[in-house]
Amino acid sequence: MNKKITGLILAGGKSSRMGFDKRKIKLSGKPVITVIHELLNPVCDSVVVSCKPENPPDGNHKLLFDDFSCEGPLAGIITALKTFPENNILVIAADQPFITESDLADLITSDNELNPVTAFLNPSTHITEPFPSLWRQTSLPLLMEFLKSNKPSPMGFIRASESKILNSRNPDFAINLNFPEDLKNHDNLTVS
Repeated sequence: MNKKITGLILAGGKSSRMGFDKRKIKLSGKPVITVIHELLNPVCDSVVVSCKPENPPDGNHKLLFDDFSCEGPLAGIITALKTFPENNILVIAADQPFITESDLADLITSDNELNPVTAFLNPSTHITEPFPSLWRQTSLPLLMEFLKSNKPSPMGFIRASESKILNSRNPDFAINLNFPEDLKNHDNLTVS
């Protein structure tokens, strides 16, 4: 039986390295968060944006506020796993505009209950990237135990667990927008 999938866009960061709110970045005239939402919509039963209550994104998005005490992206992932207990969670960071339908299809079609997470190996760096990734409900009890470690992070959990790592066919999937220089490398990115 296929599990349902909830799309989770992580948009709760401070954008401190960028120097301004990354959610103002547009790809071909659309906010990146909207582009990602539109990418997730056809393959997910629902799509939510994880953010802080004091800083919701613009637009018509279903919001999910972290109700877990840890910091960072794991708070959003754990909140989504708890909020949607019948669904697996397909996670994308709000600053990853170059993920494709094929990337999502690869994550979804490789789904199995044996691995808590499925993620991609970056072909340029040969490092496993934490996003995009598919988090199964079976990851939740393992995550709760993992939170007891010193610096829990999605990458640390993926490395420590028996996650499934795929080779990406898209060399740009791991591009995220962290610094102003990142915008200069792409003509179709603007800031509003």
